[in-house]
Amino acid sequence: PTLPTTGDGAAVLSVLTRACLPMVREGKTVEEVSKDLGMRRDRRSGSYQVGLGGDRNYTISVLPKGANDNVCNVQIDYAVGGEQPIIEALNIWAFLQEPRLRLQRNDFAVGPDNIKRVTMAWEHFTESESTGLVFVQLKNPDDTPLERRYDQATLLYSERSF
Repeated sequence: PTLPTTGDGAAVLSVLTRACLPMVREGKTVEEVSKDLGMRRDRRSGSYQVGLGGDRNYTISVLPKGANDNVCNVQIDYAVGGEQPIIEALNIWAFLQEPRLRLQRNDFAVGPDNIKRVTMAWEHFTESESTGLVFVQLKNPDDTPLERRYDQATLLYSERSF
């Protein structure tokens, strides 16, 4: 399989490879990686955003590092029902990694907050290290979007050694 070069999937992969990997592997800050991607700081959330597709409602936001220095947290607001190209791109990317990240989880649950979380997780795991990629779609229990104009998801990337 080949990675997409256009569309929402390609845009998400660009942020994953050009922001998350340097943040996790090289210890770079979101401020450092955001310049290369043309991201703008959102004062309210402290995240750095870049547009996704042609609509101003659709964005990819990289959050500043939290307590876990080895985790990159990305929020994605995308066209309602438009998750498939993103999922396909992430699946191909995970497959092409060396060592390969294998799909470990593909399920959903409605939490006490009445939000349905549709989770896909890919991981490479040994006794001494773990690399993980998690994509969580956030929806109402009836699969309608939480927001009127867009769907939401969280993308997490991490590398750990033990």
